[in-house]
Amino acid sequence: MTNEKNGSNILKYAFVGIVGGMILTACLVVGVKAYISHNQPYVEINGKVFYVEIADTEAKRRLGLMFRKRLADNHGMLFIFDKPAIQTFWMKNTYIPLDIIFIDADHKIINIATMPPETTQTCSSRGPAMYVLEISAGLCKKLRIKPGDKVIFANNLKSFIK
Repeated sequence: MTNEKNGSNILKYAFVGIVGGMILTACLVVGVKAYISHNQPYVEINGKVFYVEIADTEAKRRLGLMFRKRLADNHGMLFIFDKPAIQTFWMKNTYIPLDIIFIDADHKIINIATMPPETTQTCSSRGPAMYVLEISAGLCKKLRIKPGDKVIFANNLKSFIK
């Protein structure tokens, strides 16, 4: 009987240890995701949050979202320029279609271009743009994002603004 009881206890402890480890792992994953989301720069347009990678140097702006295979619907890339100017973009080596949102120095959307992947066709801002936001194509239409809408820069993003 003692051996059976000891074997049963060992199984109980092993089960509790495995379940406890799984719960701890889940908590760590959720905590890390919350930390990243909480500290990652983002912009907000009409109540929709987009977590952004920052392209604030010539090298980062040149690379942009090239060679990416996917982009989550709540993510994008924010290009930050030194001064407002007509900005022109193309999609060479960009594998995903994008909505390109041109934003002025007052954080208002100037115009939006939906661009197909892997094209050398260009699109430009219709006025001096200080920022350009790239998100997955079709989201502007789906979320009713349009010229004149205000873009809110939040969560550590202000440290990148010149």
